[in-house]
Amino acid sequence: MECDASQHLITRVNDDHLGESLKSFLSSHRLANCRRGPIEGFDEKKQKVKLSPWIVCGLRKGVTFEGQNLLDEVNPARPFGLLASFYDKRLVELNFTLAITSIGGLLPLLERQYGRPTHITLETNGEIRSVSWAGHRAQMEIAVVTIAPAVADEEFLRIGEGLPGRAVQIRARLNSALSMSQ
Repeated sequence: MECDASQHLITRVNDDHLGESLKSFLSSHRLANCRRGPIEGFDEKKQKVKLSPWIVCGLRKGVTFEGQNLLDEVNPARPFGLLASFYDKRLVELNFTLAITSIGGLLPLLERQYGRPTHITLETNGEIRSVSWAGHRAQMEIAVVTIAPAVADEEFLRIGEGLPGRAVQIRARLNSALSMSQ
């Protein structure tokens, strides 16, 4: 279902701001675990390794989205929480996985903050499958996703035992990560 939403300014999500510095993010999220992307090569002239401009930080606990807990906080058999992606140390994407199974309760709160959605997709039974907002600088998508049971093993996830469950995933991102570095 298409909505007649105007362009929204989707740059603030919770207390985080798309475009904020890695340093600012880490001062607010002291328990974040961050990893830089793979090495991109070697600069012969400078005799230095070229580091990836991408850094990903994860949080599994201690964060909520509009009062809703992260999935890992409620169900450790599904270790998914908040992922924050940085390009040249600027926040370009936030991805929350929440311990709720329906978008319906979040929608009124998000409409107050971001206006009417640009697009809504419904299941055949009438439940909301996904909602999105598209703006000039950023966009946000919220969807009900299937999550398999998993076990966190250091930096890897192993598939766990049991039946898959459902969760709500929120993804807010800048339209162009490269524009942040210019």
